[in-house]
Amino acid sequence: MIRRYEDKLALPHRSMLTVAIPLGGFMATLAAGAWVPIVILGVVTAVAFGMVIKDLSDFPEPHTSEYRDGDIPFTQLLLPLAALGASFFGTAELVEVPALPTAFTFAGSWALQSAAMWWLLARSYRRYRVIGFRRRRRILEAEDTPEVTDEQLEVLNEYAEVIAALYAVGAIDGVILKGEHLHLLMGFEPGQLKEPIRALKKAGLVADGGIGARESLTITPAGVLAVELADQRLHRGIDGRGADGPLDGAADEGAVDKHD
Repeated sequence: MIRRYEDKLALPHRSMLTVAIPLGGFMATLAAGAWVPIVILGVVTAVAFGMVIKDLSDFPEPHTSEYRDGDIPFTQLLLPLAALGASFFGTAELVEVPALPTAFTFAGSWALQSAAMWWLLARSYRRYRVIGFRRRRRILEAEDTPEVTDEQLEVLNEYAEVIAALYAVGAIDGVILKGEHLHLLMGFEPGQLKEPIRALKKAGLVADGGIGARESLTITPAGVLAVELADQRLHRGIDGRGADGPLDGAADEGAVDKHD
């Protein structure tokens, strides 16, 4: 179930290309000092950004305004600079080869810069999702955790679809997802999830996003622990359903390790 929602969260390649290619060309011409192409590609890049922002305005994406220790490791902060540095270094090396035609040099520079922009845009898009997964891991590794009640597990089982959608986007422990985006991700009309959300809040499994964000939701630490316990029980066959229950895939979620 969780993996099914993850499949819906892949950023469209068309949107990535629409921005990465002209932006890569802009950076390549900037490095070459060709001012007329710089202006032209700058305008094209700005238009491309506008088109993509409009296309992705309803795309389910979590966010947070509160950063904590461990959310973004120092090495992760250096990676964007490393990507840009590598692309500019590659461009400089191409320019220094006199035997290469100018057109080939520029094309190679454009390709390097576009690849770097693609990587940076993709990483920027999923940054909050990764933060949510890191917070999940810290909750599971904590020594002092609340006990999950049978009532919470019952509510979780009944409304597992909602938890799975929030879990897939990384809306965990303060990383929030707008209610309208949750409805969109799950294929419901606005307001159709009112009762499931109310029940999950009452059980302490999800919470409002905070002051000024009452239309946003996040899975609580208790919700994370409940998901973990429910998935473990399913894998062990405690409830008789084997490993194909509604939360299958939560305990062995690999997204944290993949993005760390």
